[in-house]
Amino acid sequence: LEKVLALAGSEMKRLYAVGSENGGDGDAFVREEREAMDVVLQALDGEHMS
Repeated sequence: LEKVLALAGSEMKRLYAVGSENGGDGDAFVREEREAMDVVLQALDGEHMS
């Protein structure tokens, strides 16, 4: 679990850096990525419920 959390933290930092490139808003980019992942997770949960 510790490794998973460390990897997740590293990925969030990477996403923030990518989103911040060229004057972008890193926080907004990370938020959009999290929202997209939530949609995927909800879709997967829906598949398992069917």
